[in-house]
Amino acid sequence: MKMTIGEKIKRFFGSGDFGLYRSPEKANNINTSMISTEMEVLGNMFKRSGLAEEIANEKIALKKDFAEFHEKFIKKELKTDEAEKINNQFTLRIENLQEKMNDLQGIKNDLKDLRNKKENQKNEFENEMQLHKVRFDEDLLKGRF
Repeated sequence: MKMTIGEKIKRFFGSGDFGLYRSPEKANNINTSMISTEMEVLGNMFKRSGLAEEIANEKIALKKDFAEFHEKFIKKELKTDEAEKINNQFTLRIENLQEKMNDLQGIKNDLKDLRNKKENQKNEFENEMQLHKVRFDEDLLKGRF
C-alpha cells in the first residue's frame, strides 16, 4: 500500500491513520463504550430476574387466593357485595400483573438491543485494532515497528 503525501505529513506529526501512527483514542472510546454497554446489560439482567420472580410469586398468590374465593363462593359463604368487591380486587391484581409482564417483555427487548449493540461495538473494536496492526513495507524497511 503506497502512502499519500497527506499520510506522510500526518505521520511526521504523529497522527497517521494506520499502524503505529494511528491514535489509540478511538479504540479507547470504543472500549469504554463497550464497558458501559456491558454494565447496562448486567443491570437489565438483574431487573429481569427480579421482575420475573415477582411475577411468578404474584401468579402463585393469585391462584391460591382465587381457589379460596371460589370455594367460599360455591359454598355460598360470601354475600354478593363481598363477592363483587373481591372480584374487583382480582381484576386490579390481574391488571397490575399484566403491566409487570409488559415491563418484563420491554426489558427482554432492551436486552436484545443491548446485546446487538455490544456485538457491533466488539466488531468495531476488532476492526479498529486491525487498523493499528497494519504495517507498511516502508515501516518494516526503516525499522519502525
